[in-house]
Amino acid sequence: MAGYGTLNVVSKGPVVRAVFDNPPINILDYKVFSDLHAFLTGLKKDPNPPKVVIFSSANPKFFFSHYDLHILSGSSPLPPPLDPEEVSRKFVESARMMSSMGVVFIAEISGQSLGAGNEILLQMDMRFAAPGTKLGSLEIGLGMLHAGGGSQYLTKLIGRGRALEYLLSASTVDADTAERIGWVNKSFPSVEEMITYVDKLAHRIASFPAAALAATKDSVNEQAPPEDALNRDLGRITALARTSEAQMALTKFLELGNDQQPGPWEDGLNDNLLRLWQS
Repeated sequence: MAGYGTLNVVSKGPVVRAVFDNPPINILDYKVFSDLHAFLTGLKKDPNPPKVVIFSSANPKFFFSHYDLHILSGSSPLPPPLDPEEVSRKFVESARMMSSMGVVFIAEISGQSLGAGNEILLQMDMRFAAPGTKLGSLEIGLGMLHAGGGSQYLTKLIGRGRALEYLLSASTVDADTAERIGWVNKSFPSVEEMITYVDKLAHRIASFPAAALAATKDSVNEQAPPEDALNRDLGRITALARTSEAQMALTKFLELGNDQQPGPWEDGLNDNLLRLWQS
């Protein structure tokens, strides 16, 4: 097992399992982004990388909870010497490395993954879901948008109308609904059945030549959103995050959620977002 702090990696030849573990709620903070970026950069530089990487979570309740809001908050920013722009850069670069690298990335989801967590999942190559899965965007509830590739990749998967339905309402989907509309490849009645299926699939994929796998992924990626569109979204969310409305919502979120700690706020997060706009 190799350690990347919040990311534990177990290698089984051409298939690697990488498990996120950032207690208490697997929040996407500077530690996760730094560890994920280091892991992916290592894969990119490796002359003989694994053919398949399976991502999962050590927390059955949270795959990823969401972006650490201190990265965006003006009233409660990251403590120095942490740089919000550097943290965000590692997030964006990590997501783009997964979508563009020749390695095949598969997600085993069995918990909540909202906002930036959903954006990362959408840029993996396949997603499988077990009971307890909850996917969605929360950014509209903070006066922002699902950037980082989330809006474009989700639209590619489920279509314009459905993407707008979930993005504009900040509604979430469970495992079965996600499978039915194409958000994930397949849902399972148990975590154990999901792991068995994904493990078999990963090793089947890894039995084929790496060059052919990479070329096939490159071919499919011809349909991916163009990079300039993704860059424009980063400009949009940067501008929105500076508005008084967004900053008010971020401050209120951190207060009502006990600074992003476990509890009823995070458990019912997307419905609780409505409280941010109640007087």
